[in-house]
Amino acid sequence: MVEKGSAPVVDGGRLIRAVNEMLDADPMIDEFGIIFSDGPVSIDDALAASGSSSDHTARADDVAGAVIAVEHKMALAQWCLPSLLTAALGSINTAKQSQKWWEDPALGQRMNWASRAALLVAADNGTVWNYRKRLVETSHVHMEEELRFAALVQSKHPKSFDLWAHRRWLLRDIETLSPEAAKRELDQCDRAAALYRKNYNSFSHRLWVVQKMDEKQLEGARERAWEIARRHVSDSAAQTFRASLLAERVRRISLPLSHAAAEDGTRKIAVAAALVAEELATTRALMEDFPGHDSLWTPLRGLFQQAWTLALLVPCQATPTAPGPASAGPGPA
Repeated sequence: MVEKGSAPVVDGGRLIRAVNEMLDADPMIDEFGIIFSDGPVSIDDALAASGSSSDHTARADDVAGAVIAVEHKMALAQWCLPSLLTAALGSINTAKQSQKWWEDPALGQRMNWASRAALLVAADNGTVWNYRKRLVETSHVHMEEELRFAALVQSKHPKSFDLWAHRRWLLRDIETLSPEAAKRELDQCDRAAALYRKNYNSFSHRLWVVQKMDEKQLEGARERAWEIARRHVSDSAAQTFRASLLAERVRRISLPLSHAAAEDGTRKIAVAAALVAEELATTRALMEDFPGHDSLWTPLRGLFQQAWTLALLVPCQATPTAPGPASAGPGPA
């Protein structure tokens, strides 16, 4: 029996099994964290830390109190992470020794379990994410299941570049996102931005999502961007996103101008100019409400850039006239 206050020795293979069995038993787990404890973590400890009562669903694995779940939230004890990561990476290396490991169901299952355990601990590992891409391509893992797992990892690692790139890979073949899919991705971006301030990778993903939206969805994205800008005034990434969103909207309006009639082209430019004017008013209001924030100058520069672009697209309204006869100067007095 391990006394409380001492870190027990735990088998990494059993930890991998415990983590994955807990994930499979509760597909609704949507948050992952680390408990900093010197010894085993009990359900009572977890309930006390979360402020929950014992009536709520809770489950602990028998691996020395290292893995625990309460109300669809999962946690690992800090002292078990080295053993878990070492065992997971070792299991991955063993599985990949087979040239086509994905064709073997047992090896595919082993890679799935080991990669999930490894990425929960260390998300910035592009190689392991690539193994999971192979699992998705060979139907060992369904895309929706993988998106849920990615969201779980992002609850602990909201800034991981490799993770955001993996989400984009999963959605790469979708030309236009459905309203439900777009909302899910934007909600995930909001969550990541709240967990980690100035999260450039989450706003880059948000812009990628916007580029896969239709016009109606794009209007909703603009309203959402304004709300985010007010909540994250000092976040330069949030303000840069506003400028990028405006550039995307102006691009869509101005892209077909070369094939449009002059009257229609003038109307479209007027619509784009109205967008720029509205964004300018919003930026000025933010500057007045929150003076002294350098981040607000970023969208302002973007506004001037878009205004200059529109000025170049304005069709020439003046019609050249034939020159009149040359003046002979004043007649003789």
